[in-house]
Amino acid sequence: MIDLLDDFPQDPSRSKQLRYASGAPVVEGYPLVVDTAQLDERLVNWIKTPQAVALAPGVYVGYNPAVTDLATYLESNVGDGDCAVRDLYEFGGGACWDGVLASPAEPQP
Repeated sequence: MIDLLDDFPQDPSRSKQLRYASGAPVVEGYPLVVDTAQLDERLVNWIKTPQAVALAPGVYVGYNPAVTDLATYLESNVGDGDCAVRDLYEFGGGACWDGVLASPAEPQP
């Protein structure tokens, strides 16, 4: 039986379309692990791990190597980064600053 919540029922690599708290589908290419040193300086000083998980362009959370399922970070609905992007996708927790841009390691528009 096909899961009615599955936006890609024929794609074997995806069992379910990931979504933000807002209900919007997760931006293509996200979440992904990036080096914290490549982030906006405000985030480098805030996130105290060598790597971070990019949840959306300009929104991050510290990466824990013991938690490799990146969907888990989305489910927590916490992310630090750009205020407008956090508001757009309705992140419930985290710090924000105006004008946080995506790191060079992320998908470019």
